[in-house]
Amino acid sequence: MRTRGLITLAVATSALLVSCTVDPTVTADRSDQIASQLPTPTTTPAETTDPSQNDPAQDDPTATDPPSTDPTANDPPATDPAVTEPTEDPANTAPSPSVAPDQIDPAAIDFGPNKTPHDYDDFLRAVMTDLQSWWSAEYPAVYGDAFEPLSGGVYAAYPNRPDDLPGCGEPRTTYEEVQQFVAFYCGQGDFIIYDDGGDGLLAQLADKYGPGTIGIVFAHEFGHAIQTRAGELDRDLPTVYTEQQADCFAGAWAARVSRGESSIVSFSDADVRSGLIAMTKVSDPVGLNQFVEGGHGSAFDRVGAFQVGFTYGVERCDQLLDSPLPLPPNQFITQADAESGGDAP
Repeated sequence: MRTRGLITLAVATSALLVSCTVDPTVTADRSDQIASQLPTPTTTPAETTDPSQNDPAQDDPTATDPPSTDPTANDPPATDPAVTEPTEDPANTAPSPSVAPDQIDPAAIDFGPNKTPHDYDDFLRAVMTDLQSWWSAEYPAVYGDAFEPLSGGVYAAYPNRPDDLPGCGEPRTTYEEVQQFVAFYCGQGDFIIYDDGGDGLLAQLADKYGPGTIGIVFAHEFGHAIQTRAGELDRDLPTVYTEQQADCFAGAWAARVSRGESSIVSFSDADVRSGLIAMTKVSDPVGLNQFVEGGHGSAFDRVGAFQVGFTYGVERCDQLLDSPLPLPPNQFITQADAESGGDAP
């Protein structure tokens, strides 16, 4: 999410992440429960100012969903009573992406003086090294200007870190604030901070789905740095649109590494799948209007934007602010919807 400077990841395990009030130049995500932010359901259709009612995709032939590549997409549902859903998440194998240690910038992340090591620390440094390298070529090609590397750095936040983390509109950022936002980019200082605590949400995602999930988070936050350089965050657009573009950028980067185009880091299909699963864990809850301030989009919205970037690349992502992707309705409009949680009978 963003105000004018803080841009967050948008983390919601059944909860929407809301705008950070730390600084007007930060985009960040929250992990706290905010069910009170959901609109009060009514028994009659609520008046809406949802921009998607004037769907630009109706007039833009390029704003279409990419074709499905799933060979089972048209298969009939299984009727065999012996066929049951798996009891364990197939992505729960925590795949480990590969890296080239000799090409990693050791200063890509400021880990601080007494960080508890994670077995994926080198992978995260490899991701940041690769993102800087990739955007140094992509940014001039798409925006026509020279790319300016991230000047403020990337910081790992953890409970016992003794040195101060930079502030975004404040003298410093506390670990408690980082826990709320999980990961954020600050345009004012041009830096990224993420929660590196062993009990934090990112560590939980990495443990369950693999460290590639944090790589996707970094690629998303770096996307906000790109938006700042291009002046896109000054356009006062709905938050969900800028978040969709950041998700699209993350998808384009994931495609690059999965195709073997990076000499620094690589993804397997399992890493990409795990990243997609993780995105469904950090989406707006069902029942919330995605166009409220700080909205990041439903799981459908986020995965869809990621897929567009994965399939069509950065050039298509650049178009999303002027030709946004259609967003499936997500808001409850009746009391019955709210009571059922949106489920059919």
